[in-house]
Amino acid sequence: MAPLVASRESAREALVAKCGENVNIRRLTRVEGDVIGAYLHGHRIGVLVTLKGGNPELAKDIAMHVAASNPQFLSAAEVSEEAIAKEKEIFLALNADKIAGKPENIVENMVKGRIAKFLAEASLVEQPFVKYPEVKVAELAKKAGVPKFIFASSCSNYGKTEGDEMIDETGKLAPVSAYGESKVLVERDVKPMADENFCPVFIRPATAYGVSPRQRFDIVLNNLVAWGMTKGVILLKSDGTPIRPIVHIEDISRAFIAALEAPADLVRGEAFNVGQTAHNYTVRQIAEIVRDIVPNTTIELTSEAGPDPRSYRVSFEKIKKTLPGFQPQWDAVKGAEQLYAAYKKSGITVEEFEGTRYNRIKHIKKLLADQMLTNELRPGAEAVAAQ
Repeated sequence: MAPLVASRESAREALVAKCGENVNIRRLTRVEGDVIGAYLHGHRIGVLVTLKGGNPELAKDIAMHVAASNPQFLSAAEVSEEAIAKEKEIFLALNADKIAGKPENIVENMVKGRIAKFLAEASLVEQPFVKYPEVKVAELAKKAGVPKFIFASSCSNYGKTEGDEMIDETGKLAPVSAYGESKVLVERDVKPMADENFCPVFIRPATAYGVSPRQRFDIVLNNLVAWGMTKGVILLKSDGTPIRPIVHIEDISRAFIAALEAPADLVRGEAFNVGQTAHNYTVRQIAEIVRDIVPNTTIELTSEAGPDPRSYRVSFEKIKKTLPGFQPQWDAVKGAEQLYAAYKKSGITVEEFEGTRYNRIKHIKKLLADQMLTNELRPGAEAVAAQ
């Protein structure tokens, strides 16, 4: 430590002579690690990062990210109970008008949602990497020595199949939405990165359903059960003819685990449809399942209901044969029962589940209108100002 102190004092004296002002160093900390990266933003913000493994370029990139995003913690697990309690206190104070008169369980769910968002925003490993906001995340992972990269793709990649045609992973990819197109492009760009040290795997789930901590209502079974429970009407927004394979979120999670645990040589560069072949339904059939579960309900079509270009019948035999660790546990009937029980307990209303909070497209449109996002879906003026 003595040479370091002497060097520090020499630097201090040189700086004093240069600027003509007395300069004192208040703290000195010794930083050690396999790799150390530094980033200086202007003259006021400096960051040092130590890595176990990795390389200097990665360490510098992470230091730059820390300077830009200002994470308060390394991971969500390190956030103190005091910090969480303080965030809860602030949220309740700022939203007193919104939560006034709401049932206790609704308020509790609102608080949980805010805390989950806080943990993601405040934790380094949960934040989106500022330097590579697109597919470059895979490149960063490969460069850092990550052995397996599981990408959440989608069965919507197939777009539309004709009649009773059953499509598998070798079928033509013909997405009919920007969402599907983005998935196809990522698969296209990441697959060539595969080598003996880097194993990308593409998980293509059917349309998800089920209860989760971050609930969505803009997916077919979740939405139809919500309409039936709140209004006694199972409202179809298409003519009911499109075919949708559906899969519970827990079974999607089981597929990710199975892919992670599978030998790399078995799954490298491979795509897997996630679901069960028997669970290809028309939207009308899903509505009928909901009618059987939610009492005193009828099925109705909205005035603008018409054909939906997204219609595909999918084979899920590949994952069944290749990944025996994937053992799905759910079907549409059990899923509808779970959703109905959860909705009754929560007291959800039409205004809530059809609003911006639980609907991805509506939420994005609101962020655009509030200038929280640009048209390129980057942080907008209001988001930057809030930081």
